[in-house]
Amino acid sequence: MLSQADNDILTRTDPGTQMGSLFRRFWIPVLLAEEVAVPDGPQVRVKVMGEELLAFRDTEGRVGLIEPRCPHRGANLFFGRNEQCGIRCAFHGWAWNLDGSLKEIPCQWDFPSVDEATAALPEALVDTWHGFVFINPDRAAGPLHEHLAGLDEHFAKYPFEKRVKVA
Repeated sequence: MLSQADNDILTRTDPGTQMGSLFRRFWIPVLLAEEVAVPDGPQVRVKVMGEELLAFRDTEGRVGLIEPRCPHRGANLFFGRNEQCGIRCAFHGWAWNLDGSLKEIPCQWDFPSVDEATAALPEALVDTWHGFVFINPDRAAGPLHEHLAGLDEHFAKYPFEKRVKVA
């Protein structure tokens, strides 16, 4: 039987934990693409490995996952607007692109000390496969299709279009 300490090492995946550091190097399925099916539609809250993320589909139909807090005042971007290929904060109207880079600051002259790099939102690599949305927090990771090589053949007898979401 495992001790409590060993069990914690094996099961805790929050940032800074041993298993969290290991899992953050791999592609992880986090939601179904149909949960963010509509471009510029509602955002979806996702919690994975102890971290809160915000999933959305932009105007061009691409899926993104970003940190859900505005770095300006900490407002939750879940209450912001998904518009024009980005997320706009409901508090002061700052907007970010799908990749988390700062897109716009209304009345930017009021914020002369804002550095666009530090105002960017952390973003993970995002890709889809057969209707599943995957993330990889490791920005140096290889493409998803390399990590899933051979799975199309393995799942050929299980048509994904017939899958059912149970929970």
